[in-house]
Amino acid sequence: MKGFKKVLTGILAATMIMGASLNVSAAAGKISVNHAEEGTKYNFYRVFDLKGTGDNGSGEYTSVSYTINKDWTAFFNGDGKAYIVDKNTEDGKLNPINVDGVTKYINITEANVVEFTNTATKYATVSDKTVEASFTADATDAANGTDVEVNELGYYIMVPENVADQNTFSSGSIASITSTAPNAIVNVKASKPQIEKTDDVISAEIGQTVTYTLTGKVPNTASYEDYKYILSDRMDEGLTFNKESVKVYIDNAEIADAAIATTDENNKDLNGFDADIPVMKYQAKIGTEIKITYTATVNEKAVEKPQQKNKVTLKYGRNPFETTESKEEELYSSNVVISKQNNSGVKLENAKFALVKKAENAGETNKFYFYNDTTKKVEWVDVADVTIADETTSVTDEMAKKIADATTITKVSTDKNGAATFKGLKDGTYYLVEFEAPTGYNRLANPQKVSVVGKDADAKTPELENVAQAGQTEFDSQYVGEEKVINESGVTLPSTGGIGTTIFYIIGGLLIVAAVVFFVVRRRGDAE
Repeated sequence: MKGFKKVLTGILAATMIMGASLNVSAAAGKISVNHAEEGTKYNFYRVFDLKGTGDNGSGEYTSVSYTINKDWTAFFNGDGKAYIVDKNTEDGKLNPINVDGVTKYINITEANVVEFTNTATKYATVSDKTVEASFTADATDAANGTDVEVNELGYYIMVPENVADQNTFSSGSIASITSTAPNAIVNVKASKPQIEKTDDVISAEIGQTVTYTLTGKVPNTASYEDYKYILSDRMDEGLTFNKESVKVYIDNAEIADAAIATTDENNKDLNGFDADIPVMKYQAKIGTEIKITYTATVNEKAVEKPQQKNKVTLKYGRNPFETTESKEEELYSSNVVISKQNNSGVKLENAKFALVKKAENAGETNKFYFYNDTTKKVEWVDVADVTIADETTSVTDEMAKKIADATTITKVSTDKNGAATFKGLKDGTYYLVEFEAPTGYNRLANPQKVSVVGKDADAKTPELENVAQAGQTEFDSQYVGEEKVINESGVTLPSTGGIGTTIFYIIGGLLIVAAVVFFVVRRRGDAE
């Protein structure tokens, strides 16, 4: 199908009156509509009437003239006054129009046609104007286009019904119908461009890579000599943007001609990017998907805020740009904070812990937490000959010693306030393993289970995450809470089979022998 810009050029340069030599007939015409939106009703208003006189013998007028349609007189005396002028331009390209018997000129050109259609659309929708024709687009119309017949020749504006906001994408489309050019083509400007944003996680560990996806559609840039489509994406400092990760696709094919900027005019890092997509080069793909993917890495600063947000804004049109509503995504990273105390609530210092993560998939083993200071990542590792299945696992002295001796896991010790922290965790099930108790207290015999679940997060309906849910003004945010770990005072008896029980057996046996000896000696004494 022909592009609207090409048709518009024909309309303005040829089919509108260029002089009395243009001959037309009184035949009705049709307007072919492309890229209509399914479910939208489109109304056609005739702005200018086209009248002709004379007949050259072939059924064509020998002269024609435009007049203002009576419904639009108030418009051209008011908001549309600039579009009817007294003098032609030096190049003589403006089309004449008869206004109350005086020849004036229609000042609608490629330079101002968008502004004209915006202004005329507003007038058509807020006033009671005659609708010359209308149709409601169905799926076939949207996919293949449709033809709309008009009964009178003239200059038409097509306006979507119930237009809420006037902008370059809700504006009407124009067409001129004459007997020499009775068929016009209009490519519907899409509704205001929308941009969507998703990420592949809700919560994340420090060092985890997160993939973001932005989606929009190739807009119709009809009537524009220049048109910009710029996506500006920025993220909080708890996310580190991976500059080389940006990929741009149109209709599922990667393109290489999008301009990606990752610094501003002062060469300052954006922690994000601006993507200038040359949509005018892709008008054969109107309505197909624009997709941008990129990654960011969660860093240590993520645990300092309840949420790490990432926002995209779309600027489009020509300067000054119009802007879509920004779309935002979030993720969070949580801490496990230990509060070590005795039965009386006294905080205990020098209790030592390791953390185990429950495996997420069948066949995997539970692993120990290790924060790698070099790579700044949370890693999960094994400790040789130590298996923590769940909170029912018995942690023997031998297991505790192997954990204490392990050099590839992170171990924490409670401070004078009984506090210690494992940082940068995503939602999941974890186990605190105490491998050394404070002096005078018993070590925990079993791991203590910890469920990390972000505030307002609902694992049963993950599709509702990453959005502010009903009744909430904020996204879900990091888990906040202290894990109270209680130690009992006293010394735990050594485990069965240890040297301690052997000593008890020996002492017990000696006591029995002594008792027997004492009894025998006493009996002899009594007998004497």
